[in-house]
Amino acid sequence: MSRFCTMSCSICQTLERDCEVSQGEYLDALSAVFHRISTRLAAGKNVELERARNALEDHRSVCASIRHESSCETLERLVCLQ
Repeated sequence: MSRFCTMSCSICQTLERDCEVSQGEYLDALSAVFHRISTRLAAGKNVELERARNALEDHRSVCASIRHESSCETLERLVCLQ
């Protein structure tokens, strides 16, 4: 599992993979050969990486709140059944 996300939902996993790919492309663009050719390439890859990270963070905030609401509802149902 990556350091980006600990959630197990499929959207989180897809966004996490996107972040990993973007990070790899950004690091490649920073390599000496690419960086000498075009600093714009590195800058563009950095923008893509930040967008991927933002998309993951946005989803994680929604995903976490959905999980929290779901667990609260489950807890409430259990308490009501007692």
